Amino acid sequence: KNNDYNIYILSDNNKECFEYYKRNKLFKNIDGWILSCDYNTLKKDGILFDILINEFGLNASECYFIDDKINNIIEAEKHGIKGYVFNEKNNISQLYNDMRNNGILIMELK
Repeated sequence: KNNDYNIYILSDNNKECFEYYKRNKLFKNIDGWILSCDYNTLKKDGILFDILINEFGLNASECYFIDDKINNIIEAEKHGIKGYVFNEKNNISQLYNDMRNNGILIMELK
């Protein structure tokens, strides 16, 4: 966010989780949310990526998607969105390196 990027959340969570997250100060800088429960579909079905792009007027080639499941990354890439699997097997520096390799300027948190 410090580098003027918009941040969106594409989530397979339910409304209760959304209500909790949006009250949490960590999520105050989120520019938009797409919840699977609002569309009766999941990320793995691919439709949510089109909804995200259309809802917020995004250019898929300018998007970068982070998820903990490889299948969701594969689905994002089918829609022209670059992605990275980030889970307990990774560390944050690997994510930062991939972001830099994809032309994303980031400020590392200390």
